[in-house]
Amino acid sequence: MSITRSAGLISAAAAVVVAAVLAGCSNGTSQRNRGPTDTTARREQRAVDALNLKDRYKDVVMGADVQGSTLVLYVDVNNLYSMDEPSEDALKTLTLTQWKHIWVAEHPNKHVKVRLSVRDYYGNEVTAQAVNV
Repeated sequence: MSITRSAGLISAAAAVVVAAVLAGCSNGTSQRNRGPTDTTARREQRAVDALNLKDRYKDVVMGADVQGSTLVLYVDVNNLYSMDEPSEDALKTLTLTQWKHIWVAEHPNKHVKVRLSVRDYYGNEVTAQAVNV
């Protein structure tokens, strides 16, 4: 067996060992960090995704992200402002109302102020609304 081939096999074996160690570390870490709030946040995000805001407002809504009691709605500001005012208000009001129902379903008997934060592409807040639950 040549020295070059032996070095290649050792490198490959070392890479496999490193990958196995990293996989073991990441699994242990994710298991420790996973808790009920992570599960709740995932369920809330799935419920928000099921609202199909990106499909209903194709040119306006770019995405939505759950951040605690705040729903962040990313929009194309130019297209948001080119909507007529009643449509823009309806988008915000209906989204906040639906977010309130989602949050209450996941956090029964808890009282907070849930927010809808409408942000541009860069994450700058354009407008926000809140409601107490």
